Amino acid sequence: MPDVDAAGLEDTESIRRTDALSKPKGIMPPLEAVSFAQISRILELTDRLGLNREWVEIPLSPERPGLVRRLTNGKLEIVVDADEPFEHWLASLETRILETQRS
Repeated sequence: MPDVDAAGLEDTESIRRTDALSKPKGIMPPLEAVSFAQISRILELTDRLGLNREWVEIPLSPERPGLVRRLTNGKLEIVVDADEPFEHWLASLETRILETQRS
């Protein structure tokens, strides 16, 4: 049962912790924000592909579904998928970038 304060309001943090603990193992909760470590991994990949970091945009908010697209200003936007496990999504990112550059 969630904690309730003196005003009778539920402690939403304990609800989130309880929800996270009640999920079956192996099922990741949706990604809420892209971390610095994840951005670094993406930039390692774009560096390896020879892309200038000034021409790559990585929003901090993931979306459903994630995407890679060319913006009207010519920059490459890489939006992390909120539902797909990051490692799995990252493994397919190079292919998505190359496909976007070809089109």
